[in-house]
Amino acid sequence: MVGRRCQAAPIVNPGLHADATPTTRLCSLTCARCSSSFEPDAMRGSCSCGGPLLADYEGIPPELVLGDLWSYSWLLPVADVARRVSLGEGGTPVIEAPRLAEALRIHSLYIKNEGQQPSGTFKARGASVSVSKAAESGHRELALATAGNSGIAWAIYATRAGLTCHVFLPTWTARETTDLLRALNADVRLIEGPVSVAGRACADEAAANGWWSVGAWAEPYRVEGDKTLGLELLADPRTSSADAVIWPCASGIGLVGTWKAGRDLNRLGMEARVPSLFGAQSETCAPLHEAWRAGAPDLLGDGQPWTDVGSIARGLLAPAPSAAALILRAVRDTGGGFVTATDQEIVSAARLTVRLTGLLLAPEAAAAVAGIPALLREGLLSARSNVVVVATGAARPSDYYAWSTALATPDALTPLTIDS
Repeated sequence: MVGRRCQAAPIVNPGLHADATPTTRLCSLTCARCSSSFEPDAMRGSCSCGGPLLADYEGIPPELVLGDLWSYSWLLPVADVARRVSLGEGGTPVIEAPRLAEALRIHSLYIKNEGQQPSGTFKARGASVSVSKAAESGHRELALATAGNSGIAWAIYATRAGLTCHVFLPTWTARETTDLLRALNADVRLIEGPVSVAGRACADEAAANGWWSVGAWAEPYRVEGDKTLGLELLADPRTSSADAVIWPCASGIGLVGTWKAGRDLNRLGMEARVPSLFGAQSETCAPLHEAWRAGAPDLLGDGQPWTDVGSIARGLLAPAPSAAALILRAVRDTGGGFVTATDQEIVSAARLTVRLTGLLLAPEAAAAVAGIPALLREGLLSARSNVVVVATGAARPSDYYAWSTALATPDALTPLTIDS
């Protein structure tokens, strides 16, 4: 794959002497909300204040070079090599898209194609590290609520590790997803209502049965796997010099992972500049966009005005992401922001992308492409911008059905423009 062949210029630790031996270790878990610190072997899900925990590292790092996920093991929380659960994740291709960049009126566009992960989405990164850490810590049963993609990823890696994965899904989940989960030996629980209701059912069952919760921000290890995408972007000279990275954004864990990649490298004495980070949300569920627009440090009204139903990009529907304050901080630290897309714009972006690049994007990934014209209109990007879009997953047959039936209007075929 392109990502593995590229010879990237290494990011060097300027304090690393020739006779120094690179060695790093997980040294603590720190709450992003109240700054409480815990021992690295505490195996806590979150802080007692409810804030998300972030892993901290210390030591002498090696040079940062391009590789697959576990080539960055020196900046991951799994110490026991024998407990690593891997299917060859990471090292995904970076695809240059000059025709699409020209159509969108920006200087250059690269697409980080996470559709080639073992699970078909970027969730394979978080699942690999999360399941590895759970196995290392002696957990045998995992639980999460999901609209589909996370459940598939955790079921794949739990099966490989010999663990049980309990997956709670809304009853409207596509049949292809539930069939795949059952084939992967997951315990599938279908719950009436939106994903938020499935989440409450999952939390209750996990607490009652002693299962380890692995949903977004339920534990501090998933984001460490997602961080490796940021490390790859920083190690690749084509993307490390980008002006902006656009992430499809629901729980925001992938976006925060990219921010944390730069934070962790800088804390270890390495020089790393993270491009401006932008989150793309569905217009029907945009609590982070709303808070960012208002200049608020957290969600407005705890996300109450929003719901997790009503878009073809179901993976973007998170009305109240629990780490919203951290996500907003990551975006603001890098000079980024948020943008929204309608279903019409998502479908148009997906069609335009496949026609000009050959890449079939999931609706969530297409939302990131759809956000570019709006970012141009608002002056957050310009005709000189070099942009990276994180294509979080490949399209599935049910997505094609949505393209053809959800929006049966002429406007759905209209190419994206930057004009009002």
